[in-house]
Amino acid sequence: MARLTFDLTALRVLLVEDETLAREIEQNALYELGIERVTVAENGAVALEAMGRGLPYDLVISDWNMPKLDGMGFLKSLREVNNNLPFLMVTNNETIDKVRQALNAGADGYIIKPFSLNKLREAIHLALAAHIDIPVAAGNAVNDISEELTEVVEWLQSVLARPVSGGVAAKGNGVDAETLQNIQALAARVSGQLDGFLNRASYGRPEHLVVVRLHNDCLTALLSGRADLLELETSNSILDGLTHAAELVTG
Repeated sequence: MARLTFDLTALRVLLVEDETLAREIEQNALYELGIERVTVAENGAVALEAMGRGLPYDLVISDWNMPKLDGMGFLKSLREVNNNLPFLMVTNNETIDKVRQALNAGADGYIIKPFSLNKLREAIHLALAAHIDIPVAAGNAVNDISEELTEVVEWLQSVLARPVSGGVAAKGNGVDAETLQNIQALAARVSGQLDGFLNRASYGRPEHLVVVRLHNDCLTALLSGRADLLELETSNSILDGLTHAAELVTG
């Protein structure tokens, strides 16, 4: 995905859902979010046919349980040829095992039926954030930023680099449902922070690229199941650090 903003009105979405009523509800919800370019498919097989016609999409939202080819089969087939398309899995059965399966297969997020409009918006933002294009130069841009921003970046990077015990970094493995929900809620707040920053920042400046990369690294860690990062949020350390980094480069 080449877009460096979460302008939902510009998205081209492939919505995969076998139940007619659910499909209509989800399509109407997308319309309410300003997403009007929606292609619908009644199962994974039809969705793959649509992808094979070369139609461009920015996001896939797929139900899990479908005939012919379910959401997991569709996801696995898609990831064999395309790792860069944001994918949001929809399910009515929230279990740790299912979440782990979806994330390990390449889903960028999941949402549980029934869901609110705000939950759908958050889930879409999380899926998009996982695929923000950041130039390679961002990796070296830290040499061109202020000392204060460098300190913030180095602290957050040290937190993300901490070894994790108990396998909690294995995309949901060993994480209970409540903890997983808290992780996703924190990821949504980080995503919202990133969204606001992208709307204020001038893309291309080294310090801006560093802040975007920092947000993206935090999101990647959270969506991989880093339950240990929740401990820092008793004092809002991660969000405060990201907010401070953003303020340093936007004034």
